[in-house]
Formats: sequence, C-alpha cells, structure tokens
Amino acid sequence: MPLTKFFRVAVEGATADNREISRSDIEQMGKNYNRDKYGARIWLEHIRGILPDSQFKALGDVIEAKSEEVEIAGEKKLALFVKLDVTEELVEFNKKRQKIYTSIEIQPNFAKSGEAYLFGLGVTDSPSSLGTEALKLFSSRKQQTENIFTVAEETVIELEIEQTTEGLGAQLFNKVKDLLTKKTASDTENFTGVSKAVEEIAISQKSTLDQFATQQSTIDSLNTSIKKLTEESAADRKAFTEFKAQMDSQPNNQHSRKPATGGDGTVATDC
Repeated sequence: MPLTKFFRVAVEGATADNREISRSDIEQMGKNYNRDKYGARIWLEHIRGILPDSQFKALGDVIEAKSEEVEIAGEKKLALFVKLDVTEELVEFNKKRQKIYTSIEIQPNFAKSGEAYLFGLGVTDSPSSLGTEALKLFSSRKQQTENIFTVAEETVIELEIEQTTEGLGAQLFNKVKDLLTKKTASDTENFTGVSKAVEEIAISQKSTLDQFATQQSTIDSLNTSIKKLTEESAADRKAFTEFKAQMDSQPNNQHSRKPATGGDGTVATDC
C-alpha cells in the first residue's frame, strides 16, 4: 500500500472530548509508539467495522510516530507527526476532498504503563461538530471510556516517491499511462476532448517528422555523393603525381641533329 510522508495529526491543547492533551502526552506518544507492540489502524469516523468488506473497514495503519515542536499563530507547541501506510481507497477519498481531517485516539494509561499511547487514527469530514457534542457521537466507538479523541486536523496525504531504476522517459510514460487508465466515468467527456487534442497534435507532429526524415535522407545521399567525389578526386591527383614523378625520373636520351646541307654546302634544313 502507498506510504505517506510524516505529517502533523495533533498538537498539545484542545480535544474533541473538551479536554486537554498535555505536552507530556505528545512526547509519550511520539516516544512509545511501536507497531510491533501495538499497531494503530486508520478508521472511518473512528468506527471499527467487523466485516472485511464493510464500509467501515480499516483504511491503513500508522507506521511511525514522532513529536516535534511547531509554531502556530506565534505560539510554540509540541505536535505529533505520523507516517501512514494507507489503502488506495483512502487515497481516492483524499483526492476527492473527502475525509480530509484526522483525529487521533489516545489511550492515557496504555497497558497500565502510566503513559499515553497512540491507539488509533480516525478520518472525518466534520471537524466543526467536534467538541462537547462529539463526545456523545464518539463515546460508543471508544475501546475504553478514558480514551481521548482529538480535535480533527486537516490532512493532505502526500505519498512518498517510490525509488525506481527506470529512466525518466519510462517513468513519465508510466505515470501518464496510469493517469489515463484511472480516469473515472464522470471525466469521460473532458477526457475525450483531451484525447482528441492529443491525437491532433500527434498527427501534426507525425507529418513534421516525416518531412524531416525525407530531408534527412536527401542530405545523407548528398553527403555520400560528395564523399565519393572527394575520394575519386584524391585518387586521380595521386595517380597524376605518381606519373609525373615517374616521367621526371627518366634520363634524357634524345640527341640534337646536325643541320643538313645541300651539295653546295648551303644549309637546306635546320630540323
């Protein structure tokens, strides 16, 4: 199931039972929580369903808890932060802005230890109804009468990014694929419009890429021809240079011919 990052679920002060959470309660819950000792589960409106397919089945588990000091409205208070392992159903609730508030369940004297313990976590939509009236609403849901329900805190379920060895391209593809396949029926009309727009863009880009591919093919052909001509020219120049060098190295065996004379001694030709 998806894991959340740490987020704040309670601060020292007012509770839904019209009581107070002490600073020591926050410290003890952050220090004492151990899932192996007792795992706190997440419940819809604090109601614990009996059947696994109930509307009130568990929506996840508290994995870790810690306390940290925060500043709210200029006042420093100790707050409790938790990390959750939530179900996909709770993630969908949160995306739809449903059950966005959390309310922790505190057992002040857990297992007779004399210290407070985080006993459970509720998700709700009605923080304004919490207070004195909420005690009546929640009293029958408590595991023990002395347990305390806190004032609801708005929750943003921010999931941790899973580590992967996939490349960025593969990650983007998978995220887009998941997004498209998870569209609900209510989004069909908008999704169809988006799909058509994406298809038109893809078609236009295909045409552009086809033209580029044709131009690239022509450029590659010209480059090949130029390379071939360059190689042939270099071969011809080399052959000419070798021939010239060979001719220059040959000895000169030609002799000058004496001019021919006629019977009277006159030079008849000079060739």
